Amino acid sequence: MNGHIQRRLVTIFLPMILCIQAGCLLGYPAAQITAIPSPTVTATLPPTSSPTASPSATPSPTTEPSPTTSQMIYPRLPRQSAPAAQPTETATPTRIPTLAPGTLIKEFVASPPAVDPGESFTLSWKTIATRAVLCRFVEHGGGSVTDCHDVSLNGARQVHTDHQTYNQITYALYAYYGDSETNPHEVVFAPVQVYCRDTWMLDYPPSTCPRRSGLLTEGTIQYFEHGLMVWLRGNRMIYVLFKDDNSPGFYNVSDDWYPGLPESDPTIVLPLGAYQPTHGFGRVWRGETSIGNVRDRLGWAVAPETSYTAILQCDTAEEEICYLTGPEWVAVLNWSRSIWSIWLGPSA
Repeated sequence: MNGHIQRRLVTIFLPMILCIQAGCLLGYPAAQITAIPSPTVTATLPPTSSPTASPSATPSPTTEPSPTTSQMIYPRLPRQSAPAAQPTETATPTRIPTLAPGTLIKEFVASPPAVDPGESFTLSWKTIATRAVLCRFVEHGGGSVTDCHDVSLNGARQVHTDHQTYNQITYALYAYYGDSETNPHEVVFAPVQVYCRDTWMLDYPPSTCPRRSGLLTEGTIQYFEHGLMVWLRGNRMIYVLFKDDNSPGFYNVSDDWYPGLPESDPTIVLPLGAYQPTHGFGRVWRGETSIGNVRDRLGWAVAPETSYTAILQCDTAEEEICYLTGPEWVAVLNWSRSIWSIWLGPSA
């Protein structure tokens, strides 16, 4: 009886169980009737088999993802220790230490180094600077520059001289480095000697060129207590040189005496050992010319006038200077500053 009943129950419920597993009853998915999950079933299911399951969608807050390849090669470092935190220290230098000569300017020359007035010469240069400036250097007044122009870092320029160019022409090349726009880091000078058109008549001439050939003429000189006078026949000029510290230090005036005018003033009483100047010297001394009275500054003549061979030759320096010879000396007349001195030679 019991065995019969068991077979009967199997016959009735087995189809129902199979149908339920196949999802043909009540319309529920078969997975939802699994009351006790089977370890063997979930262990063999791949993570992507269910569209509703995504392990990476809800990562654990305490779990960090593995670093990528690039993160492993170039790790992210703190800002203060990063090598790239101070790139401007070597990228663009703003100043450089003191440079040895020839660091920036490799070459700056003039060719040929000497020319005649009216000829040309060429300046050429090579630099490794970031800026180059070419200027004309003027030695007058302690040295200054003029006619400055930015030029290429490597180049050449032809310079023309005129027939009034004398002595030496000097150019200066200034080299700059980095972003410095005010103070050059290096300067080189290129001098060019300009030959003199005329020659000096002096025994010990200056290093500059004479302005012209010079005047060689008969001269007359007379010494006074505080100066002297010189007359030149070649230009009929009288030069008055004072030995005090007042200004001007000398005068020059045309000799306008001619025969028929008084040679001297007979009313003047001479002290013992003194002389009264005569002719043109007398007119200048008594204040009868355009320069006024010079008697008070010169004093009395201490000797009669004497004749000698005189030379007057002028310089081509920046200041207007002429050289007037006496019997045994040479006076330097500086017209720019109205002073005079005794010429002691080019090295003095």
